[in-house]
Amino acid sequence: MTEFTPTDFEARARALDVTGSFCVTAPAGSGKTELLTQRVLSLLATVEQPEEILAITFTRKAAGEMRNRISMALTAAHNGQAPTSAHEMARYQLAEKALQRDRERGWNLISNPGRLSIQTIDGLCMQLARQLPVLSQFGGSMAPMDDPLPSYEAAAAATLQLVNSSSELAADIEVVLRAFHNDWQGLRSMLTGMLWRREQWLELMSPTTEQEQAADLLQRAVVQLIVDHCSLLAAQLVPFAPEMCEIGHFAAGILEEVNPDSELRRLADLEALSLADLDLQTWRALANFWLVSNKPAGRKKWTINEGMPPAGHDRGEQSAAYKVRCAQLIAGMQTVPGLLEMLHELRLLPNPNEGSEDWELIGAVMNTLKLLAAQLQLEFQARGQVDFPQVAMAARQALGDEQAPTDVSMLLDYRLRHILIDEFQDTSSAQFSLVEQLTRGWMEHNHEYPEQPRTLFIVGDGMQSIYGFREANVALFKRSLQQGINGIELEPVHLSTNFRSRRKLVDWINATFGALPAAGLRDVAPFNPGVPRPDNDPENRVHLLSFEGEAARDMEARAVCGIIRQAEQSTECKTLAILVRNRSHLVELLPCLAEQGIRWQAVDIDPLAERAAIIDVMNIYKALYDQADEIAWLALLRAPWCGLEGSDLLALRPLRGEQRPSLWSAIREAPDNPGLSADAKYRR
Repeated sequence: MTEFTPTDFEARARALDVTGSFCVTAPAGSGKTELLTQRVLSLLATVEQPEEILAITFTRKAAGEMRNRISMALTAAHNGQAPTSAHEMARYQLAEKALQRDRERGWNLISNPGRLSIQTIDGLCMQLARQLPVLSQFGGSMAPMDDPLPSYEAAAAATLQLVNSSSELAADIEVVLRAFHNDWQGLRSMLTGMLWRREQWLELMSPTTEQEQAADLLQRAVVQLIVDHCSLLAAQLVPFAPEMCEIGHFAAGILEEVNPDSELRRLADLEALSLADLDLQTWRALANFWLVSNKPAGRKKWTINEGMPPAGHDRGEQSAAYKVRCAQLIAGMQTVPGLLEMLHELRLLPNPNEGSEDWELIGAVMNTLKLLAAQLQLEFQARGQVDFPQVAMAARQALGDEQAPTDVSMLLDYRLRHILIDEFQDTSSAQFSLVEQLTRGWMEHNHEYPEQPRTLFIVGDGMQSIYGFREANVALFKRSLQQGINGIELEPVHLSTNFRSRRKLVDWINATFGALPAAGLRDVAPFNPGVPRPDNDPENRVHLLSFEGEAARDMEARAVCGIIRQAEQSTECKTLAILVRNRSHLVELLPCLAEQGIRWQAVDIDPLAERAAIIDVMNIYKALYDQADEIAWLALLRAPWCGLEGSDLLALRPLRGEQRPSLWSAIREAPDNPGLSADAKYRR
């Protein structure tokens, strides 16, 4: 038996404690699927029924892989097929214990693997929503759609079209349109974008939400938005704050004399050490002093209106010196990416005071969003499909709340004892809320019945979060680790051993990613270095090559071909893979591979709809479906099986002419057409 003890052996063993709840950080190649499999096998040896365990994965492929591993482990234990490797022996021994429990309880999991509750989170939401289709507002015939964008765009367009209707909400839509300067397309795009993340605001629009409660929540959200923006901006302005304050005090002093009503007099309130504590009006005055009107661009000149008097004024010389300093400060601010844009955004933030025009606009936006959500529901009903966020929200509705739990919720509460969740870093806010509903009351249960604990086991890695386009919130993983879920404390477990990659590659990744600054994503997803297996790796297989200039793509393609040729000479190299960001990066590479005589196989490189054979088949369908579709008929006449010349096509379909029969009629009358060549008549 091959012996290999990973450096994180104790952490992996700890994660198999079936009485504890854990948050496992599992970097790429750390064997998280194997750990999840072993955890499920460990739990199977303790539960009364296998349905007490729910394992949630992110993809159907991952669910199938975990189910297959468990079934294979149980089958091997049943047949007495002991493995030779140490890590497989650990799984085998856990499977033996699970199989013993299986025999005691008569589960017969080998013949009935469907009793293992292993599914995707979308599949779980669908299952819950369909159990109570009326309460969840999710008809049993509804199916999830892969691309909801057309539905979003249709709902946004239908909402805006009501501006000319007799609807009571038409006035609100008109107010919102005016705020967008009647930019119909821009507002439609904004509404479409809001539907992608509607679970974040839809609860405020719920009929069960009191109007005063919604207004209070919204006002607090607006205030928090202003505080967060100003705090972040103040941190960015630290290097410029002393100079800005001195210039602001000078300008405010001038305006005190020449224009006491100017909002820029608020610059007298500037204090370098407390910019974040300024009120919104002072921040706006600061932005208006340094930026041109309505644009995120720095001023190039300052006049008496900004507190900088011209030459001839008794303080003109001082003003001239301050203008030079203003220009220098703007130049410095322009070197900080996004700083002027952040300063400009201050002027766009709403006024949190009730009764203001901004607050009236917020009310109109709220009513418009209610209508938008209703239009989306109508669109879903018309299509007979829904998007995944709708499935998740329907599942949450099917579970009810603490005050009014549904039958489904009570059944799950009675049955479920252990939940395992893979790829937790890609959990959205709506999915996280579902997890909170599923674990409602677990902390109280564990305190009351410590001998029958309910456990939560989440696995993830913030550095591998890739589903931001589906509203994945990587910060939830960090929050769960620090604060737990529903009062359930999660013991941290960190996996470090990398079973997949060689030593030199792991070392290079550690050095490269470890040197990145702790900012942006790394604030919520810090990089954790991996520990390689003690395998021999004589070569460093990581090389960075960069190309620049107009011929960079061609140079890159030839370099890749050269690397492939070198790798082909190596006895160790059995397979090669080339990864690109998108198909456009293959424009130069594929011809170079063909030129070098390098055979290749690609996956999803040429879209099926763009292949010539498929285009021809689609043209046949279009022509048969609609004989008046002349484009389809002309394409068929030029297809390989017909191949008419351009002159023959003109004979069939002249560019000019008052009386032109349909192309289908012209084809049928081709033998009598004097303009057709003998070859064309033969092909007919």
